[in-house]
Amino acid sequence: LEKILFCGVAMRVMSHPNNARSEDRPQQRDLAAFNIRLRELSERAETMSRAVLDVLIDDVHAFLAQRLWRLVVQRARLPAHLRAVKDFFLLGRGDLFQAFIDNT
Repeated sequence: LEKILFCGVAMRVMSHPNNARSEDRPQQRDLAAFNIRLRELSERAETMSRAVLDVLIDDVHAFLAQRLWRLVVQRARLPAHLRAVKDFFLLGRGDLFQAFIDNT
């Protein structure tokens, strides 16, 4: 259930016009391939095993997680932003701590 919810939220984030550029959104051919696989599963729903559905959910989850990783970590440079937060707020360089010591 968590993977399905993740997929829904990821698609919503990547599809929102204010949050992502068109090249950041999943390609229609990729989504169509997953849609075809899901339609094939639904046509044989009475004989389908849960394992087959789990494989499809895992594939969609992995695909969207990779796209989000590329968007957040690589394009938005998350590690650089986190280093800046660490340096500024968490005394990463010790400058603020040294200023406290100097002023006391």
